[in-house]
Amino acid sequence: SSGINAEYGSENKEQRGGLSGAPLKDKSTEMIRKVFTLTDGTVPIIGVGGVRSGADAYEKIRAGASLVQLYTGLVYEGPGLVRRMKRELGHLVMRDGYRNVQMAVGADVEGVENRTLERMHHDFLQLLQRNQLVEPLELPPH
Repeated sequence: SSGINAEYGSENKEQRGGLSGAPLKDKSTEMIRKVFTLTDGTVPIIGVGGVRSGADAYEKIRAGASLVQLYTGLVYEGPGLVRRMKRELGHLVMRDGYRNVQMAVGADVEGVENRTLERMHHDFLQLLQRNQLVEPLELPPH
């Protein structure tokens, strides 16, 4: 058998079609980290693959994702997932001492200057907010 299902050891490896969700989580996070490193954090990255909690989203963000896509998790858990993830993500960001989620982008990537990233991601998110593509996540000061 060939294809992505066989490569990731899926129980459905003999079937045709794509693979999504949890089986891609670790591989996709590692790819985010690699792309973030290769681009020195200058290119916005959308984190995808196995995101079903605030912790999953935070892992993608700390690896370098500026945005996180929900798909399979949203299908199985419904729209309430967004509210729960937003709350969880807020707690994780505060726990780690960041003023906002943008400051955590790329935090787990060695050798990247967070001050530059904070400015770049702030500008990028401002653009998205002006175009009403994302809702801001503001945290209270500690």
